[in-house]
Amino acid sequence: MARSVVVERHYIDRDYRDTFSQFHSKRFSTPDSRCVRLHFFDAPIGRDSMQDQDTLQPHYLGYSIIRPTRPNCIGRTLVKPESRPSARGSTCLCREAVSIQGTELKIEGFPFISQDADVTVCAQAALWMVARYFSDRYPIYRETYPVQIGTLTRDYSVGRLFPSSGLYVWQLAEALRRLGFAPLLYSRDQYSQDPTENKGARLNYSGTLGILSKLHKR
Repeated sequence: MARSVVVERHYIDRDYRDTFSQFHSKRFSTPDSRCVRLHFFDAPIGRDSMQDQDTLQPHYLGYSIIRPTRPNCIGRTLVKPESRPSARGSTCLCREAVSIQGTELKIEGFPFISQDADVTVCAQAALWMVARYFSDRYPIYRETYPVQIGTLTRDYSVGRLFPSSGLYVWQLAEALRRLGFAPLLYSRDQYSQDPTENKGARLNYSGTLGILSKLHKR
């Protein structure tokens, strides 16, 4: 759906800066410390419109950070769910405000970050996305950066922290607990595999709603 892309060069991304200062800068082959931020619009946007919030806001689809960590270069990303018409299901949304040449734009979506094969591998990336959603939406949760995610299980680590080889399920639960959540672990073997019952799916759905309903009551 994007018909225009605004390129913001030499962008200092707070998540990549955290990874760079505590990991990449200590490597023998050091990548650049700056990123590129791409802003997507669903209509043609000219340079003369960059200061016009009323023109930009209705067409803003979101942004994506491009890290200098090839080939896994997609960093912090937030785009409108409507930009993917084929996507199905429900999406938890949080709101962010971004600035393009001093013009503030708002965007709602779910935070995404790709794996970089060093600090944010599969488990850490998933934890970051959950933590960033809650910190963006609810002020009671603090903003957590990639290296901080990785060090949450430092006392229970198996092998070296970085580059990471991933986390076990119990390590994921411990990391969530230290972020202020109260996770429960369920085994698929506990529930019937009969597709007509699908107790596991119902448990997951009702459990998610239960957490969100308590947060809204706060």
